[in-house]
Amino acid sequence: GCEYIFAADTKSHGHLKPKVSSTSGGTSSTDSNGASCGAKHDTSGRPQMIHRKLLSHSVFFIAALLMSTSCSHTPKKGEVSGSDHFRLKKYDEVKLANGLTILFVEDSTLPRVGFSLMIKSGAALDPIGQEGLMSLTMKLLESGTSHRDALKLADDFAQLGSSLEIGTGDDSAMIGASTLAQYRQELLQLLTDVVMNPAFSQKELDRKKLQTIASLAKLVDNPTFYVDLLMDKQIYGEHPYARYSLGTAKSVRAMSR
Repeated sequence: GCEYIFAADTKSHGHLKPKVSSTSGGTSSTDSNGASCGAKHDTSGRPQMIHRKLLSHSVFFIAALLMSTSCSHTPKKGEVSGSDHFRLKKYDEVKLANGLTILFVEDSTLPRVGFSLMIKSGAALDPIGQEGLMSLTMKLLESGTSHRDALKLADDFAQLGSSLEIGTGDDSAMIGASTLAQYRQELLQLLTDVVMNPAFSQKELDRKKLQTIASLAKLVDNPTFYVDLLMDKQIYGEHPYARYSLGTAKSVRAMSR
């Protein structure tokens, strides 16, 4: 088994198409654009616009925050230890010509493979009046591509014993999936289609907007959520960190393709 982590920093002036590439078990895997690596080895600000260039015009990078609880051990390259009893697994790092950096972590405990793509763009970058834009955009990635509608996409992941995992934070967004190692190439191709060819269909946009508005209405009745939201506003004031990643019912209703 192994784990791959990709990440993207969205740049409005970028012209490099993102590529994902991975390996497992000592063999190389190549994406549709020909990138490979060895195992050893916001929007424009215009209102009411889902940012199609978010993923297609990304310059990729990777940032790994490795935390240590003790300074008693000086880590070697690719190894970080927090104490004499805890050590993070070694990892291999490969940087491609297009700017994509891949961290490869191998674990032979289970015959599985996982891919994670991190985008260095989160809810904090949502324009004023378009709160929830990043979250909605990420959710739409699971709603179909130019080659697969939402049902076909879900079925193709299910055939591999997998499913999309998507999350949006203040400063980054993540999308990933895992499956048995023998299906790593199929999963990589499927994940590439999701990232590179999102459909952003009007039908799915309308459906996701309704779901988001319903979720917001439900959360208002949650005392814990409401207190957390008020605390963030108290701490951060007018800073974007004070906003909720899903946005507001008003901002979500105003969004369009």
